[in-house]
Amino acid sequence: TGTVTLDGTPVEPSAALELRRRMGYVIQDGGLFPHCTARQNATVMAEYAGWDAARREERLGELAELTKFPADALDRYPAEISGGQRQRVSLMRALFLDPEILFLDEPLGALDPLIRSDMQDLLLELQEELKKTVVFITHDLDEALKLADHLVILKDGHIVQQGEPQEILMHPNDPYITDFISDINRARVLRVRSVMAKTTEPPADSAGDISDRDNLESVIARSDGDTDLVYRVVKKGNQVGVLEMKELVKALVPVDASDGDNRSRY
Repeated sequence: TGTVTLDGTPVEPSAALELRRRMGYVIQDGGLFPHCTARQNATVMAEYAGWDAARREERLGELAELTKFPADALDRYPAEISGGQRQRVSLMRALFLDPEILFLDEPLGALDPLIRSDMQDLLLELQEELKKTVVFITHDLDEALKLADHLVILKDGHIVQQGEPQEILMHPNDPYITDFISDINRARVLRVRSVMAKTTEPPADSAGDISDRDNLESVIARSDGDTDLVYRVVKKGNQVGVLEMKELVKALVPVDASDGDNRSRY
């Protein structure tokens, strides 16, 4: 039930062609045509939209560079390239018409951990440059915490909690969420901004500057485990807070997991 709106306008089935130009999508297996080369797969939407060959090639060159896809692999078929390269082709296809919205439905689920991490970093770089609205669906909480600006956690088709990922991690509002986050590596996913004291007053004895975006794991490594240190936290060169290592250590202790039977979440 309900309606889906885009810029305040209800989405109607009759607007399918227009929506196809305004939205791009990538699915878990990439959805590439096996009988078409990477070049043909990436440009198919542009050909459908009536772009001439020169315009398609120019845009393909831009996107290949943006997604770090090797130019010498453009004329290979999906079976001849790696899983990470296939997803890069899918990304190029999704971005080809410069859509306003990207839907990424478990796009990295079939990749091995190393390639998956590289693709996550690529998506963050693309988002930093392109500033698209991206809906990213995943069952991997670590992945969601790494990528999301706004996190929505669902259970049985209902929203249990939503908001800024770090806030959810620090303040779960439901036993299901508490259980859901109990096993994650907090040092790796928590950011300095979530545990710092917000202030522009520099500490009396600073051990140095750290970024508000640094994860706690990197700060622990830098401090060599010394819990007496205090760091000045900066964002774009300006102080935004102070982090005491003692407070960092406290943040590593998770909220007690609930006793409810909510563990069949995967």
